[in-house]
Amino acid sequence: MIDIDKFRVYNEAYGRPQGDRLLQTLAGVLTSTLRHPDGFVARFGRPEFAVLLPDADMTGALLTAEELRANVKATVIIPVSRDTAPTAVTVSIGVATVVPSGDLSADDLMAMSGQALLTAKHSGGNTVWSRSGFCVEPAEAS
Repeated sequence: MIDIDKFRVYNEAYGRPQGDRLLQTLAGVLTSTLRHPDGFVARFGRPEFAVLLPDADMTGALLTAEELRANVKATVIIPVSRDTAPTAVTVSIGVATVVPSGDLSADDLMAMSGQALLTAKHSGGNTVWSRSGFCVEPAEAS
């Protein structure tokens, strides 16, 4: 699960049309970054996206999530208004993996990744967390 950090603030500052443009831009960045052969990006709620990576293990999912986070942060969004400076946007990402079984549903997977996403957001954003509590430190912080 991916959530745009401070999307409400961005929307209030630049307006809903610019917020929609931001969502479209980020959808393109996420889709073009994704290299997993069967993976896909889907819009999930107003400022959220879901990324599914069939057959990915936790290591692969975390590496992909970090690449997505870094590429979003590296994307400069130029607001429509000429008197507004370009801005960078960041995302928080929650990662969960499961082996399909009769005991776990798609809702369970969404709940696990949602919990990890909340941890990422509460830690200040612009980070990747897994449901097991593992945090990927942004490369620029190293």
